[in-house]
Amino acid sequence: MFGRSRLADKREGLIVKKQENSKATTAKISRSRRASPAASPGDGPRLGAGSIRAALLSGCALATLGVAWWLAQGTVAGAAVFQLSPDGAWLTVEGVATRDESEIVAIFDPDNGQSLASVDVSERRQQLLAIPWVKEARVSKIWPDAVRVVVHERAPVALVPLAGGEAVRMIDADGVLLEYRSTGSDGLPVMMGIDAEMDLGARQDRVKLFMAVMDACSVQRFSERVSEINVSDLENALVLAKHEGRLIRLEMGNDHLRHRVEMFVKGVDGWQSALGPLKSVNLRLEGQIPVVLDLGGDKQS
Repeated sequence: MFGRSRLADKREGLIVKKQENSKATTAKISRSRRASPAASPGDGPRLGAGSIRAALLSGCALATLGVAWWLAQGTVAGAAVFQLSPDGAWLTVEGVATRDESEIVAIFDPDNGQSLASVDVSERRQQLLAIPWVKEARVSKIWPDAVRVVVHERAPVALVPLAGGEAVRMIDADGVLLEYRSTGSDGLPVMMGIDAEMDLGARQDRVKLFMAVMDACSVQRFSERVSEINVSDLENALVLAKHEGRLIRLEMGNDHLRHRVEMFVKGVDGWQSALGPLKSVNLRLEGQIPVVLDLGGDKQS
């Protein structure tokens, strides 16, 4: 009896302590809820005084940097050490081999006597690229008082008698028409099939075919015997080539060009021995080679 009584007292003591702890916890939660008022649905994030101060300081810093940059630009532009001489001696031009560089120099005339800082190299480059014979250009500032220009000239690949026979021009691999110049035109083949009204895309298609034919004619240096290529028909390039002092017209088509040139180079002597002087040869057909004989027998230079 005595043992059970003490055990019951202990159990009752534990129950009392648990109840007291539970009441204390409930009281803490109540005090916490009273200290934190519930947020209303319309409340949003609010900037504190520190955030507003930081934003104002950032704006002031940016404004200060902008003013400093503006003042620095003005200082550089006005500094005597950066002034370009009025005589244009500050300009160096490289890469001009067959043309007169005065056309390039004229573009930079407005910069004479100005500050190097005010020279717009991007604008000057675009002006250089507008010159027909300039393929590529690079403009660099050389501090404190010089500008360097490097250009790459367009290289002509053929002479182009324009339709109507009014003028002879030169043309480069990009289809750009160039003024005829005796310098650099020696030995250029003639490309027929271009007229003054043809757009750049049409010229490029014809130059592409022309270049493919010229590449095919590199067999045994046959290109040295080519005097004219007519590319007016993109399906059938016509080649005038010299053989034994005579001009022979070759119908080349537009594919398998190297094979057709090799076939002509290997067979022309045998054909002429068997048939007589040739005037034209159709190399487009497989298994047969139609030819037209030069019955007049007159040699052409």
